[in-house]
Amino acid sequence: VADEVTSAKHRITVGSQPTAASEGGAVAARGSLEYAVARLQQYCNILENRVVGRFDAAMGRRSMQDMQECAKIMAEFNRETVLINRYISQMPMFIDTRLLAWGEDSDGDMALQLAELFKEVLSTVKDEVVMLESVFPSGLLAVETLIQRVIEQRVGLALELTLESTKKQTYDSEAARLQDYLKVLTQTYQRTMELAASLEAQCGEEVKVCAQAQALYSEHLKDYPKLEMQLLQQLYTQHRIEAQPLS
Repeated sequence: VADEVTSAKHRITVGSQPTAASEGGAVAARGSLEYAVARLQQYCNILENRVVGRFDAAMGRRSMQDMQECAKIMAEFNRETVLINRYISQMPMFIDTRLLAWGEDSDGDMALQLAELFKEVLSTVKDEVVMLESVFPSGLLAVETLIQRVIEQRVGLALELTLESTKKQTYDSEAARLQDYLKVLTQTYQRTMELAASLEAQCGEEVKVCAQAQALYSEHLKDYPKLEMQLLQQLYTQHRIEAQPLS
């Protein structure tokens, strides 16, 4: 396929149909620079579609060699990211609908569910990092793209749904609600940073997983002192009421 592109100039000049259009919609004259550029773009689009089709077929067979060949061709034309995004978007973890029901079971242990999810994420990423670094010439870019989507679409969504589940529960008092929310937030933060540290050890410090994970909690941690102060005030008020002698 790459050899065909190198000879595209000759094919363009002998094209049978003057289909290329110049700026403004006018048909460019055959042999002009505008005509050559437009025909070359058309030809590159056709070849890119062929390579993408071959990559999809190779991905279905898990044929690393064929995937490598396609990725190398696309990299030569600065289109490697097309295949990187295509590969990552087809990973089972990103099309798994189980996470959409996260937190619906109010009787479930959210901390345990989060630990199980993060365990699956870590195991999957370890396997996929090996594949990405083997298939794509820009292995680091592929890994960075994967980690960004993992943090945003898996970890971030799990965090929001976990915290949201605490708002759906009923509590005996405002103090109990605040206490449970802060407890869940602390647990999720600790588990998320543990996952990020493990991922960074697997992917390398260049990927900066911990910084991305920390960014998920920026707004939540900013509100933490205020919520903690509210909790202390609620507990103090509750303690004073309980300490009053019965008349």
